[in-house]
Amino acid sequence: MGYFLEINSAGNLVRETWSGDVTLENYKSAMSELRQHPEYRQGMDGLADYRRARIMLSYNSMTMLASLCSSAEKWRHVAIVVSRVVDYGLARMYQALTESTGSHVKEFRIFMSIEEAERWLASVASHTAKQGESGKYANETSFSSTLISE
Repeated sequence: MGYFLEINSAGNLVRETWSGDVTLENYKSAMSELRQHPEYRQGMDGLADYRRARIMLSYNSMTMLASLCSSAEKWRHVAIVVSRVVDYGLARMYQALTESTGSHVKEFRIFMSIEEAERWLASVASHTAKQGESGKYANETSFSSTLISE
């Protein structure tokens, strides 16, 4: 499993890139890394790229992950990008499970194109900035990243 974390604090965006087989333990490690990152804060937008990954979660593991995330995290908009139909289905299952346990995401979408996901996040960020919601995107950029590989 490979995991790359990039945080654009000025842009209010967390970008995760996953590769290889992804398990519940991998998610737990990534969540810990994210929460400890000095530029991470609750209420950011997220882009999780699984195009080079295989999500290896059973229904029970997915339920545990949804419960853990719903109690520990709060996101504004999250885009999940997958390349395989089976991973699309697993992402939909995760979405349904988090909604049933008290969603930790204001808006959640699943894409099979990174470009579409980026366009959607840019459009909701622009709309949010016009409304004056806290944590809006800014023109300047500040990036920080971490690479975790096993």
